[in-house]
Amino acid sequence: MFQYFRKWWRQPPGWLGLSMDPQGMTLVALCHEAMASGQIQRSVAKDWVEATGASPWQDPSAMGVAIHAWLKHEGLPRWRLAMGLPQDQVAQGSLQVEGSLPERDIRAQVIWAAGQALQLEWDAVVVDYRCEKQETATRSASGTRTVSWGACGKAWALAADQMSRSAGLSLQFLGVEPVRDISVKEDKTLRYRIACDLAWQGARS
Repeated sequence: MFQYFRKWWRQPPGWLGLSMDPQGMTLVALCHEAMASGQIQRSVAKDWVEATGASPWQDPSAMGVAIHAWLKHEGLPRWRLAMGLPQDQVAQGSLQVEGSLPERDIRAQVIWAAGQALQLEWDAVVVDYRCEKQETATRSASGTRTVSWGACGKAWALAADQMSRSAGLSLQFLGVEPVRDISVKEDKTLRYRIACDLAWQGARS
């Protein structure tokens, strides 16, 4: 998983998990009390055909307006958003770098690796990464440490941001949807669990 590039200036009281796929979307609300008790506060599921008849990514602003209307109709608050992207649109990996490597060089290596994995130019990817702390990293003779990274195409990140802005939401966690259990029939219940997982991941990040 990786976090979206945004400082958390505002701290609303809870989280919304958003799971999207070609068939529809699921929104799950988690307030602090619900997270503490392991319970879901509210959820909303909509099919794209029922809502717009189109893929959500064809017009992110229009879909954001539709999501805003659903939130208002269902009485869901506009909280921090944890949103998932399809598995095939996100790349994840790790690098071994010199312990003394400057931050700008680490970032350059991550961007290069992400571009190779996604088959995109360096300026067409959005990356996030986390370095092991120097004092806890397992060092080899050459003094290396591990950098874990995640990335997606910049177009996906911009569309997600545009959609969340139109919905009046604060996108603060953008990640890959949890792997689906192929033995379970695809239905709204499965998307509900995925959205719930995303909200939990965002809350723990």
